[in-house]
Amino acid sequence: MYLKEKKASQLVRTALCLMAGSMLTMNGYAQAVTEEPAKLQKIEITGSNIKRVQTEGASPVQIITRAELEKTGATSLSSVIQNLSSNNAGALTGVEYNGFSPGATTASLRGLGSGATLVLVNGRRVAQYGITGFQSQFANLDAIPVGAVDHIDVLLDGASAIYGSEAIAGVINIWLRKDYTGSEVKVSGGTTSHGKAKSKDFNLSYGMGDIAADKFNLMGFFEHHDSDALSMRDINAYNSQDYRGFGITKGDRRTAYSVPGNVLINNVITALPGCPTANLAPNGRCLLDRFDWTDAVPKRSNDSFFARGEYQFSANHSFFIEAGVTQIKTNLRFDPQFYANDDAGTFTIAGGKSYLVRTGDLGARTIDVKDTETRVIGGFKGTLGSWEYDTSLGYLQSKVNVDQRGFIITDQMEAALANGTYVPGAANNAADVRARISPMLRRQGENKTWFADLKVSNSELFELPGGFAGSAAGIEYRRESTSDVDDQYFLDQRVYSIGGLPKLPFSSRNVASAYGELNLPVLKSLELSTAVRADNYSVGGNSLTPKIGAKWSVLPTVVLRGTIAKGFRAPNFREISPSVSVGFYNGQQDPVLCQTGEEPDCNISLKANISGNANLKPEKSTSNTIGIVWEPVKDYSVTLDYYKIERRDEISSLDITYLLSNQKDPNFAKYITRDKGGHITEVNLPYINIGKTQVSGFDLDFKGKQNLGEYGKLNFRSKMSLTREYLTTPFPDSETVDYNKTYSQPEFRGSLAVGWEKGPWSHEASGNYISGYDYVGTPAESCKIDIIYGAPASYCRVASTTTWNWFTGYKGFKNMELALNISNLFDTKPPFDARSALNNGSFPYNSGYNSPFGRRFQFSVKYAFK
Repeated sequence: MYLKEKKASQLVRTALCLMAGSMLTMNGYAQAVTEEPAKLQKIEITGSNIKRVQTEGASPVQIITRAELEKTGATSLSSVIQNLSSNNAGALTGVEYNGFSPGATTASLRGLGSGATLVLVNGRRVAQYGITGFQSQFANLDAIPVGAVDHIDVLLDGASAIYGSEAIAGVINIWLRKDYTGSEVKVSGGTTSHGKAKSKDFNLSYGMGDIAADKFNLMGFFEHHDSDALSMRDINAYNSQDYRGFGITKGDRRTAYSVPGNVLINNVITALPGCPTANLAPNGRCLLDRFDWTDAVPKRSNDSFFARGEYQFSANHSFFIEAGVTQIKTNLRFDPQFYANDDAGTFTIAGGKSYLVRTGDLGARTIDVKDTETRVIGGFKGTLGSWEYDTSLGYLQSKVNVDQRGFIITDQMEAALANGTYVPGAANNAADVRARISPMLRRQGENKTWFADLKVSNSELFELPGGFAGSAAGIEYRRESTSDVDDQYFLDQRVYSIGGLPKLPFSSRNVASAYGELNLPVLKSLELSTAVRADNYSVGGNSLTPKIGAKWSVLPTVVLRGTIAKGFRAPNFREISPSVSVGFYNGQQDPVLCQTGEEPDCNISLKANISGNANLKPEKSTSNTIGIVWEPVKDYSVTLDYYKIERRDEISSLDITYLLSNQKDPNFAKYITRDKGGHITEVNLPYINIGKTQVSGFDLDFKGKQNLGEYGKLNFRSKMSLTREYLTTPFPDSETVDYNKTYSQPEFRGSLAVGWEKGPWSHEASGNYISGYDYVGTPAESCKIDIIYGAPASYCRVASTTTWNWFTGYKGFKNMELALNISNLFDTKPPFDARSALNNGSFPYNSGYNSPFGRRFQFSVKYAFK
């Protein structure tokens, strides 16, 4: 374990050695290369609306170029974002079949959740996913076609003063290709080294017209992706829930709720006829391995079309329009539903026989998700004197259908058992009976946004000793609306053992915003920046968020920088909805009537109404960064930044224990209803502003390139993130807990890539490292897997993991490019996650950080028509 943890320091040392060695050899080659000075062009950098020449400002921004994207072999944007060193716990990966937002992939910078990371496309917002989570709304990353991406900016700083709500932990801004001319087609295919999870991709790009020469440009991109599911049975390292081979004496997690099942007679469990021999246990029980029915990665298909046009109708003014449609289909498959209708956990039919079964005749449970996303934006841009303007109207939509099969309707099952039309474990139950017991259940959701915006900027407002001051200002208006309605069976609580979200009927609100920004080069070596933004939500509160920054060039090669920013997240529709879901909390104590521990009110079941709250305030944050940029020689740079984010007034459902303990406070007493005798009849647990989280750490970014003359070119890049603390205070008077290095909160993530180009060939080796973390979910929790499961103490920690990838490209054929990507070159298996495997009965690895594919090959051919 110690040796594995040392890989983090090895990754750092490797990056530093490459940097030092390449810089030592640089001077000899630099003298042989003479370049004409290029005219510097002002560009827009994420984190500012003021165009500038320098790419480095006061805020830390990491840039992923198109070339770097192609070398990853990524067929989805999510696979790129999930490998960011700054991306941490709280993101959805699209494989979650037991959550409220199936089929979606998200980002979670700094581990603060999807709601604290703002996703933009071309500097503007994207559609929110059509169905909500239990308490979250977010953008689906896979709705953005990776083939149309030019580059990605990752702003690792609070930016609500520039972009508004959600920009607490940072911003991911995806810039799509523009002004493209030519035509090209790209086809690719992939598979694991075992021939599983095959994928096919097709990309077509076309563009015509040069803005400078022809006054117009029109371009379009089409992308198709289709990938097979990867069954848990096809993962050689983890293809069974029997973990006794891992040295865990009580590690057989197969279940007696099986297919065809077991019968319970005189407290003896015996297999029903037809149990496969491989599933028969020595004690005569029929066991089910859920991995026989479960996919580790779902089957998925994507079709995306994106088009953009621009017409320059005068020397200083142009009209543009962009439109995109994406449809994503995802099929999630997992084990059949178990059923029990008595306190013993079995299901009993007439005659007194009790069974432990899963409804295998109904098939595996499946969730089919179809997400259709639409984006249409049109507007004008140009210059008026020294001012540049950009104004647009736009429409964003995500429409999601979720079809669920294999779930049981409780009253229909009870009726079929009572009248004998359904027999547990039988293979010949009538089709019409099965259809009544398990109909298709449909959930439908839609999120729409209409918006209008106007932005003006001037990079030469007035002159200061350090150069020209820059300014930007703008206004935005958005009309947001959503609806999310589960199947009526869920709303009526008729689905066995599974609760649904309360109905979220059509809801809408208006958002009006205004912002301003100023950049002041007060000295040649000192640049100050400031920004402020006001956001007004018709429902969800108002926010005024400022930001200040400074950049000081202490030496020609050394820059110090820092920012202080306020941020906010407006409550989403689910959090402010009046809809109510009902639950029950057993084993509760009423402190008012429970005085000795013997009263009936010392052990009660409480009905709880969980609801939204229209009076919620926005979550607020304060973020600080301070860093250094060192550019020792041309084409080399190293940045080191410290960050600290404090998020307060966090929105969460009121905890029932906290409510009962603080009911003397009138602010909480109003949520408790008592009868005439003073006994609690029900409690209300609305969403409230109550929690606080503080996270801090360091980011290290190194990049460089080296011309080796006749030997080609080398390039290096490395990104590392170290979390120093992850402090959470759930309630005002509760203990603050540091979750850093606890379950699913790794302290360190890093990546390293080394590339070599010579002639038509290019090669790159890249690695990703994730440090280990503890089995326990809190520092106060004890790891008892040795007692409960007979597991070695080493499993009290999830081990670190390092994976290496390889890329080879060839451009020796006319107009053609060939590429080979090998992901997980050494076929490294994900580290065993005992908490997920043993406690939760889920995947034996962390799907948020680790891929189950093993070694995977991707081959592509790109041809340009010229």
